[in-house]
Amino acid sequence: VGQVGTNQFRNITQGKYSIQRLTINRTSGFTPDGSEVVITQGPLGQTLLTPFVGGPVRPFLKVKEGYFDWSQDGTRLVHLFTENGDPMFVAEADGANPVLIFQSRPGEHNHFPTWSPDGRWIYFVHGIVDTEEWDLWRVPSAGGQADRLTAFNRYLGFPTPLDSRTVV
Repeated sequence: VGQVGTNQFRNITQGKYSIQRLTINRTSGFTPDGSEVVITQGPLGQTLLTPFVGGPVRPFLKVKEGYFDWSQDGTRLVHLFTENGDPMFVAEADGANPVLIFQSRPGEHNHFPTWSPDGRWIYFVHGIVDTEEWDLWRVPSAGGQADRLTAFNRYLGFPTPLDSRTVV
């Protein structure tokens, strides 16, 4: 990590963890309060946390090769992981008390879960890998019926809600 403009960087994992392969997943990020760094491609695909200022690295979420996003207010977390049907959960910010909100049929996949600005919805990309038929979907953050929002049928990723009516 380093501060913009200083050209000084510090290896907070002390070389113990590195990205093992190329991936379309985000491989690092910050917790909502900015105090910790999330490493999503640790050993064996583990998701890990380490303090921004340096310190011990510890397991987070018990999710391998998954996707996650915190709500706008930082109080809740949505995550899914790559196993049959890519089950999607909403949990407390620290990953505690996960509740299954959506799971696809085997052979179908869900990627890039993202909170709506008001916290009511989880937007995600849903599709079939072999046919490259992907579309934008949403599911209530409390769980329920998922809705297909597009009929694009092409690869897309990282949906970004701008407001309650616009998703890029």
